[in-house]
Amino acid sequence: MTVLIIISFIFLPMQNQILFDFRNTTDISTWQIINDGVMGGRSKGNFGLNPDGNGIFSGFVSLENNGGFSLVRHRLNRTGCAGKTKFVIRLKGDGKRYQFRVRADASSAHAYVCY
Repeated sequence: MTVLIIISFIFLPMQNQILFDFRNTTDISTWQIINDGVMGGRSKGNFGLNPDGNGIFSGFVSLENNGGFSLVRHRLNRTGCAGKTKFVIRLKGDGKRYQFRVRADASSAHAYVCY
């Protein structure tokens, strides 16, 4: 199956704190693709910018060799979250179900997960 997700930007609505803003000139080198190849799978994901400056995550998910995932990850700079109650993510998808995960810090074993 092929996936295509266009991410415009992510922000916390209280005081409109922008966490990452995609533009044509945005440096996306800190975004990382992780595929199921780490476990022997054959899925392949890609991440880049389109001409409009939107982040594009695309690829192919394969169930061969017990695989079945591809993800894009970005470690944000620490930001104060006190008083914040939600994330707003503007994106276009392909109708399939995806996860959004947030951790308190990179070494945390627990994450807030939303489908």
